Amino acid sequence: MTFPFQPAADAILVDVEITGPLRTLQLSLILDTGATATLLSTSALARAGVDPTDPLTARPIQVMTASGPVPAARVLLTRLSSLGRHRFGFSVVAHDLPASAQADGVLGLDFFRGTVLTLDFVAGQISLR
Repeated sequence: MTFPFQPAADAILVDVEITGPLRTLQLSLILDTGATATLLSTSALARAGVDPTDPLTARPIQVMTASGPVPAARVLLTRLSSLGRHRFGFSVVAHDLPASAQADGVLGLDFFRGTVLTLDFVAGQISLR
């Protein structure tokens, strides 16, 4: 399957659908092959019914950022789907990006493991198989 992207844009944005305990949401995430984990904003997670502060369902972790380590939480989604791939019981990091990112989070390497990801900057297409 191939999906279009804007090769001249500052970031590769992809459509993502997440399902939490309350609802399913459509989000826009930055495809980031340099990020080891998928990260979602706390507000998007809250809208889906996931509470990153709940000690029963969230595991505190530290995330390394350009500014150094920051506290975050690892939480579980019912489902995360993007680029024709569905991941069930998928663990993500709850952490907010700067407002300038204009995205609900980052789609990281953990989502792509076990696949062949091709970014064609000439044709402006992403393929995932």
